[in-house]
Amino acid sequence: MDSSERTVSDASTLTGWHKSSYSGGSTPQGECLEVARGYADVPVRDSKDPHGP
Repeated sequence: MDSSERTVSDASTLTGWHKSSYSGGSTPQGECLEVARGYADVPVRDSKDPHGP
């Protein structure tokens, strides 16, 4: 299995982001994960920081 990691300079330029229906969970910080569909790789980002670290 290839487990490479790539960084996108500004993930907000990608389209098709979907937030989990379970966003927020049981943590007070409201940790959320978003995934973008329609790409060869699977882009993932933190909802609180859509432009990336």
